[in-house]
Amino acid sequence: MTDRVTGRLDVDGAVLRYEVRGEGPLLLLIPGGAGDAASYDGIAGALAAEHGVASYDPRGNVP
Repeated sequence: MTDRVTGRLDVDGAVLRYEVRGEGPLLLLIPGGAGDAASYDGIAGALAAEHGVASYDPRGNVP
């Protein structure tokens, strides 16, 4: 399992929280419905063994 780096990105009218793990070809995990970056906690670490993995919290879903 790889370390997770978290941050916040200021965009027009919102602040988005994101997580990035691993290195290599980038996989962007986009949550649907009421999901957030944590929806991918079970798989992101395994994927990060061979890829860069980015996930984020959609607008309005920042703790």
